[in-house]
Amino acid sequence: MKKIFYNISVLILVLSFFSSCTGYLEIEPTDRQTPENFYKTRDDAFNALMGIYKPITYQGWGNWYDLSITLDVMSDDIYKGGGTRADAIGWAELSEFNAHSQTGPVNDLWRKDYQAISRANILLEKYDEIEFKDKDEQDRLNFKAEALFLRAHFHLEAVRLFENIPLLTKPVTASDWKGIRQAAPDETYAQIARDMLDAIPDLAEQYDAANLGRITKWAAEAELARAFLFYTGYYSKNSMPVAGGGELTKSQVLDLLKDIIDNGNFSLLPDYSDNFIAAKGNFSSEAVFEIPYADTGNMNWSDEKTGNIRPVMAAPAYYDGDKLGSGWALCMATHDLHESFEAGDLRRDKSIITAQELIEGGAALGARYQHTALYSYKYTLHNENYPSGGGYDILNDPTNYHLIRYSDVLLMAAELDMGAQGLQWLNEVRARAGLPPKSKINIDIIYKERRSELAMEGIRYWDILRRGLDYAEENLTIQNYFMRPPAIPGVPVTGDVGSKVDFERVFDRTKRGFLPIPQYELDLNPEFKQNVGY
Repeated sequence: MKKIFYNISVLILVLSFFSSCTGYLEIEPTDRQTPENFYKTRDDAFNALMGIYKPITYQGWGNWYDLSITLDVMSDDIYKGGGTRADAIGWAELSEFNAHSQTGPVNDLWRKDYQAISRANILLEKYDEIEFKDKDEQDRLNFKAEALFLRAHFHLEAVRLFENIPLLTKPVTASDWKGIRQAAPDETYAQIARDMLDAIPDLAEQYDAANLGRITKWAAEAELARAFLFYTGYYSKNSMPVAGGGELTKSQVLDLLKDIIDNGNFSLLPDYSDNFIAAKGNFSSEAVFEIPYADTGNMNWSDEKTGNIRPVMAAPAYYDGDKLGSGWALCMATHDLHESFEAGDLRRDKSIITAQELIEGGAALGARYQHTALYSYKYTLHNENYPSGGGYDILNDPTNYHLIRYSDVLLMAAELDMGAQGLQWLNEVRARAGLPPKSKINIDIIYKERRSELAMEGIRYWDILRRGLDYAEENLTIQNYFMRPPAIPGVPVTGDVGSKVDFERVFDRTKRGFLPIPQYELDLNPEFKQNVGY
């Protein structure tokens, strides 16, 4: 397996003792490395940078709730599933739009984002004190650019989840916290744009095998485009502000995406499903921005994992067969998603596998909560992901999670240029799916293509929100649910199992699609205001 950046995370565990953030700022060690004695050398800077990267990999439940599942359970792509409603109750509350200020994922995602932002601010504050040798000049430029980008990345994640967040560009101590205020969304997005634009010129275009997974220029350009589309869509704007003056326009963002398309050396993998097989999809020609994982951890829940935990959560429950591993049956695909694919779309059966297919292939299955008989076939326990090292380690799946694939870049570019060029980019994505070319292009066509191409990849919910609350209410509310009968007569597990009320929900538009500010933050800072609707 290729060596990737987080394998050296053991070197930077010390950072957790002095990465200040919100409710746990009061820890001030006296017998360990501190910001005052740590940031001196090139290696110190690198290890600190790895500390900023580390929260990207956080997954699990009851500790660090996985962001992609959190977003998907709020979308119309999947149901939470699992053993019962109480199984991963935080995701159940989110999926029903009944989250509160102490819901597990709410707390975890906030803490994760601000832990990373804090680490980035400490490194950037200390950067001029670090001694780089002449031979390390490129590292000096790269490390700072990566820290700037990561600060923007985690602010972007937080502002799209919580909207009214503190914008932090300097290290904050516990005594400072009560002076911090929530920023207006415009201010936060302006700083995100500033940090990303400042980072892009000094980011590397590629890395050697020992550093795969670090942020490239192409990843930053793609995520800035994603930020622009959400901001301008949700807030009905024509441009995005940039801190320090100016604005980011549609044509400028299209130029960023064209740079990736023309110069980034990316291409679509010939087989769509290869994106989700470790040996074929990890660091492939289609991966623009991905979270690296490995199968080098162990099966002890109390230890930090190196693998991708989403596959075991999504894999079929009580499965006994030779195609997949047995998991916990979260992330059950919705019938709405399954039925939304065009006839002949190769992506449907490479994204979703049915209980009928598994049983007809000789497997045994069992049904759990919100069982639709439709399992994720993307991030799941594929047997071919476990060719090495000591058995089937379901908690350490080596499949990287793709935050941005090249197909997404093509579809974002098509959305910004709905002319002949945009139509060409759209049809490039459709061709791989085995679909005929479109002769016209519009926003509805692009959205349908995005859903089919990026299904169950943690993208759909934010796509829905950026088309407005009417669109969100129309797509996310589920009422008068129709219970599908078994596809194989007499085999209940091949149809919907449970009560129809298990599958129904109402999108609460008063909350405007955002999560509540965590209660512990409101308790720490009396100036913080809770989001509307909570």
